[in-house]
Amino acid sequence: MTSSRMEERDTDRPFSKDQERHLLRLAKKLFMEHHPNPQRLGCPDHETLKAVAHGSPDLPRARQESVMDHLSICSPCFREFYGYRRGVRFWRRVPVFVGVAALVIVASVLAYDYFGRQGALPREPQTVREEPPAPVYEQASLDLRGHSPVRGESPGIPAPEGTDLVLPRRRLALTIILPVGSEEGAYSIRLGPPGEAAAVTGSGRAEIREGTTSLDVRLDTLTLAPGEYVLGVREEPWPWTEYAVELR
Repeated sequence: MTSSRMEERDTDRPFSKDQERHLLRLAKKLFMEHHPNPQRLGCPDHETLKAVAHGSPDLPRARQESVMDHLSICSPCFREFYGYRRGVRFWRRVPVFVGVAALVIVASVLAYDYFGRQGALPREPQTVREEPPAPVYEQASLDLRGHSPVRGESPGIPAPEGTDLVLPRRRLALTIILPVGSEEGAYSIRLGPPGEAAAVTGSGRAEIREGTTSLDVRLDTLTLAPGEYVLGVREEPWPWTEYAVELR
């Protein structure tokens, strides 16, 4: 019978003794440090604190409970109260009207609410989904000045052989230097094999920098096969201008 009752009490116990001690230490730290009350609003006088700390029977129960409520929100009063109670071993001999169970519940709620947000309490491990690394784009440039465009507006026009406009097969942060006289504004880019639809496209805004019109655009040519291609450049909303380029 005795063993059965002990097992029942252990089962009903919400925290182990070590957990209770840990929570009480956290609660004491919270009460003593994190409620500064610089204006000392609602603070009882020293004699009242001392009377509550020593469990004086002359102090009305309602007044004792009011002081205990105040201690939970005023660190200066709690430190003074704790000093009075230090010789009475306050954390092991809590007055009856507070109760160990109530203190543990309050301690757990306050500790987890405050220190959990501060990262002082261990939390359940969370599964973090790893995001794939962002693709790296290599700097490259293509100077169209002095190069004649392919005649026509269709991407199906074959590129002439022997072009000296060369692009690497990479993920490119490409700066295209546009022909002399090109205006600032929004541009579209397309790149595809001669006689076929565009394989990759891009867009950007051209700006005049030191007398040169430059267009920054990202193009991913990594998956394209080496060979001859047609690069189309168009200032919105004008027709396409196309150039023969080689991917290597």
